[in-house]
Amino acid sequence: MSALAMILTAALVVPGDGPEKVLGDVERLPQPLDLRGKWKGTISKYDRKYGEFGAKVYFSGGRLKVEDNAKPGEFVADVQACFVDEGNGKFRFRLNGDQLYLGIYRQEGDRFIGCIGHKDRPSEFKLAERRALISLHRVNSRK
Repeated sequence: MSALAMILTAALVVPGDGPEKVLGDVERLPQPLDLRGKWKGTISKYDRKYGEFGAKVYFSGGRLKVEDNAKPGEFVADVQACFVDEGNGKFRFRLNGDQLYLGIYRQEGDRFIGCIGHKDRPSEFKLAERRALISLHRVNSRK
């Protein structure tokens, strides 16, 4: 038996701080933010006066388009948008180069969910005053 095999075998047999504990303590590292390609989804916002409302959104090539709910295919916003990954599930979001928002995100493959705050960063994925939830999925460009 090789020296490496003996060390691995001994580590598995020794009780205490063996691999069982180490594996249980390991956290899954977040996937880096990757919004390349074409995305579509929804954005929801809460307003004290109007309550919760949402719209369809499209993101591609640094442009964020928000569809008019009353007129599908027409957009109430078509703005330059820049998402910057800050690591550990946090990002900065800038509209038209000047409006800065802070957010948190989860991305698993072709699905992205973010919570964006105006002036402060959310600590949870929850819709509230001065917050927006955005949910996107990557559009399969081969169709």
